[in-house]
Amino acid sequence: MPDSQTVTEVFPEKKQLPLQGLYLDQGLVSMSAKLQHALVLTTYLTDQNGVIAKADEHGHFRVPPETRNASDWRLSQELMAQADALIIGGDYLRRLSASARHPQDILYQFEPGAEFEDLGEWRLRTGYEKRSPDVAVVTHHLDFKIPERVLGSGRRMAVFTTDAMSSSDQARAFRSLGVAVLGCGETEIGRAHV
Repeated sequence: MPDSQTVTEVFPEKKQLPLQGLYLDQGLVSMSAKLQHALVLTTYLTDQNGVIAKADEHGHFRVPPETRNASDWRLSQELMAQADALIIGGDYLRRLSASARHPQDILYQFEPGAEFEDLGEWRLRTGYEKRSPDVAVVTHHLDFKIPERVLGSGRRMAVFTTDAMSSSDQARAFRSLGVAVLGCGETEIGRAHV
């Protein structure tokens, strides 16, 4: 009889598997190499009405408390642990910089003493060079700070923004810190207009 900490695999054979560690054996890196394509994974949780996030009292979108659970968050971390780079938005860094706002940790969770330190150890045992993935930021505006802990961790960081922002003083300041800043379109990131 399965319990809440196991899942039933039905293919290629029916068997019980522990929930923790379920995604670590997926071999995403070798799957990407075999396909000769990058894999881009996204993970999110919705309620029965398809709601991913709700605005809080300050107008910032967050995962609703009623849809949060430790098992889903752990599985999400197992996927992130296999990433070469995490893609985040500039809004995440703005919230991280604001003292009153505390987004869920997706930058340091694999570091020593953090909640998912074991997954940082898994990364090192599995052949990743660093405990935590590199960081890619997609944003229209550069009105955020680059976290010192990321800069000092040996991780690479790249910011993808509009062409105009990539020529700004803030972009030059980021580059002086070793952050790559790339212009990726005139008005929309990734859509250069001719």
